[in-house]
Amino acid sequence: MLQAVAMAPKEMFPSTIPKYPSLRDVSYKSPTVWLKGKQMDDGAEGLWRIHDDLYDFSNWVRNHPGGSDWLTLTKGTDITEAFECHHISVTASLLLKHFHVRRATSPRNSPYTFHE
Repeated sequence: MLQAVAMAPKEMFPSTIPKYPSLRDVSYKSPTVWLKGKQMDDGAEGLWRIHDDLYDFSNWVRNHPGGSDWLTLTKGTDITEAFECHHISVTASLLLKHFHVRRATSPRNSPYTFHE
């Protein structure tokens, strides 16, 4: 006879991401809670992280061609994948140097990128 075994969500769905996401198991789930956990994990140090560099877009948020909401919501997180898939021309990459603050002090949690 088979017996059901209760498993924690992290055991049921093993992740390829090296760190189990913070706040993933809280009982109240919302986009705000997810973003807060992402801010805790991404090593963006209160800025925006793209690859292993930190950027400060605070003074440019209102000028972002895609609108200010997305940048406002993602402050303090790693936006590498979103940056790569939404900025397919070199223009945005060339503008990054104007907002560069420093290299991040920790490695990225996510192994995903569109680069080789």
